[in-house]
Amino acid sequence: MMVYADTSAIIKIHQAFAREWKHFARIRVTEALMARADALAWTFKLRGYDAVHLAAALNWSERLAETVTIATFDRELWDAATETELQVFPARL
Repeated sequence: MMVYADTSAIIKIHQAFAREWKHFARIRVTEALMARADALAWTFKLRGYDAVHLAAALNWSERLAETVTIATFDRELWDAATETELQVFPARL
């Protein structure tokens, strides 16, 4: 278990996140999204949640007809995202 020196800062961040939640875009987890995640998991050797995140980002990018940036510090997800039309943040791991 991680112990943070300044738990008041963590509480403030969590409260800010909760306040802003209503403004976030949400993507439904559908059978089609899960099928795409399944294919991505096999293609890029991703774990389940990483594959779902990548599938959701790709679907969102296609629906918006815009480039979407995926932010991750997970090496496998980052590597997979760089092989798609998504932008990645950070630019280098």
